[in-house]
Amino acid sequence: MRISAPASAGSFVHKRSDPTMKPWTNVDDELAAQVKNKVAEALSAARSLEMALEITHQALQWGDQFISVFESTNTLPRPVACAPGCTYCCHNQVEVTPAEVFLLAKVISQYFLPRKLELLKEKTLRLAALKAGRSKAELAAARQSQPCPLLTEDKCAAYPWRPFMCRAMHSLDQEHCRKSFIAADLSGDAYYLHRYVFPMSVSVGLAAGFQEVGCQTPVLELTQALGEALLSPRLAERWLAGEKVFAEG
Repeated sequence: MRISAPASAGSFVHKRSDPTMKPWTNVDDELAAQVKNKVAEALSAARSLEMALEITHQALQWGDQFISVFESTNTLPRPVACAPGCTYCCHNQVEVTPAEVFLLAKVISQYFLPRKLELLKEKTLRLAALKAGRSKAELAAARQSQPCPLLTEDKCAAYPWRPFMCRAMHSLDQEHCRKSFIAADLSGDAYYLHRYVFPMSVSVGLAAGFQEVGCQTPVLELTQALGEALLSPRLAERWLAGEKVFAEG
């Protein structure tokens, strides 16, 4: 399946964020609609968990490909500062869709060695319990002590399958990230709008496609949702059948 890049890609330029504005709320409606249609068509033709997870994985790759193509034809004013071992973003609260969670759970359950899988489950459930009932502001204030459960030895244990929001997060100044992390300061800094618009537009389209075929599509907190998915292997099948398996609101 192929998706064409938005015609407005050339307008995605380097900007400085407003701390009150979420950059991932910027969405290209045309791109989101294309993804929605592709997802709905694929699931209408073959409604299976295998197809659902495959189209989700493909959607993640689309987001990466659009960024890569854009940056191969547009000179960036400043280099992206993110590098292996830099994990400040891995302490942020990540919002995901059910499809992303179930893809992660499948990969982890299938490819992790038994002992590693059990340790990850324990870690995920412990962190999920710490986050339960806490507001976004409270979670943000405690982020130093509550990293993503997939962060292992300063690396993402499931990097190729990381959610859209993780793919969108980036920085042009690693020192700013360090200082903000130490000070628990969530104010924004410079970023590239196209690095949010591409993955988050695909994410919106993916969720809309699943909603079109009757699947629940709430916005979920990664750690808590992943804990539920790892504990209940049949949760994904119930979700694909149209059952509401996650609490909303």
